[in-house]
Amino acid sequence: MMAGIAIRMAQALGLQREGAHFKHLAPYEIEMRRRAWWALCLIDVRASEDQGTDYTIAYGSFDTKLPLNLNDADFGPETTEMPPAREGLTDMTLPLVSYETCDLTKEMMTRSVKDGASSMEEQDCLLGEIYAKLGRGYLRYSVESGNIAYWTTVVSTRLVMAKMTLLIYLPILSPIHGHSRKAVRCRHRDRGVNPCAERGAGLPSLVLDLSDLHPLWSIPAQSHMDKNLWVCIPLRKLMAKARKHRDVEIERL
Repeated sequence: MMAGIAIRMAQALGLQREGAHFKHLAPYEIEMRRRAWWALCLIDVRASEDQGTDYTIAYGSFDTKLPLNLNDADFGPETTEMPPAREGLTDMTLPLVSYETCDLTKEMMTRSVKDGASSMEEQDCLLGEIYAKLGRGYLRYSVESGNIAYWTTVVSTRLVMAKMTLLIYLPILSPIHGHSRKAVRCRHRDRGVNPCAERGAGLPSLVLDLSDLHPLWSIPAQSHMDKNLWVCIPLRKLMAKARKHRDVEIERL
């Protein structure tokens, strides 16, 4: 709800319009408007994912450009001309990667809803294009320099790309959609139930034993839980549900 209020305030200020269109705005104001708007776009995507609702900021409803790849020291309120974007890593590299993947998420989800049968190949191609673009722009530098911020950028970007790939192929992994597993690029043989087979999609439900990933004993009990750890309550329930479902599937097989 608070994100919705912030977005409405931003729209009232006209942040959804590219600042360069307004001659009275200084370069500093233009760039800060871009940063503020795209930060809200990112929050909107995250809020939508969390609540399972439509986006408040519709894809294609604004023309505000992405911020430039600049260090904060490159410009300020006294700047009279917009500095050129830098090559390489800057203070804005991580936010820019987040904004670009945020824009991709909106586009892919919008296409899926609008076109219905927006082909898997089309979405996969779109994902490949944005990943190649990020690779050319931000991910081609060495991570061996000890720059933890850049390492975080690379890892988080790959995680988001992996998540988007899952969103593309998840419908054909589920039997309820009437698709054959043979359509999945990662084909596999039918195998017996064993730890390797489970992690190789041996179970139709693709259920993993979450206890291997996050032992239940490491999640504090509710009676001994600090208020800041209340997020663990639904995690406990989810893990219990996954274990129960896994046991049923193993017995059925």
